[in-house]
Amino acid sequence: AAWPDPLDATAPLAARARSYLQGNCAHCHRPGGWTPPGMTMDLRYDRSLAQTRTCGVAPEYTIIPNVGRWRINPGEPDDSVLYNRMGETGPGRMPSLGTVWPDAEARAVVRAWIESLTGCE
Repeated sequence: AAWPDPLDATAPLAARARSYLQGNCAHCHRPGGWTPPGMTMDLRYDRSLAQTRTCGVAPEYTIIPNVGRWRINPGEPDDSVLYNRMGETGPGRMPSLGTVWPDAEARAVVRAWIESLTGCE
């Protein structure tokens, strides 16, 4: 089945955010993907939030100061590295391949999703 369009407001918010992460991030952030050795993040769509190793997990590598204490901090996108790196324009921006400027619409979806999280289950 096709993943939901991240900009389709009729689809569930979590599915839209996870779809964006699958299509733009999971090619690197997955087992065997192009990430630093030992990085455990797995952004594939078919993984549970717990299996992504993002929620409530401190970043393993930081190249940009002050982007958050957690990969994802439920309810707190401004303290979430995943969300903040999507807004960077220089080195360290994500996704790093095929982008120059942040995708404001996708970033808003991811922000709303993180705001909606009440835990890491």
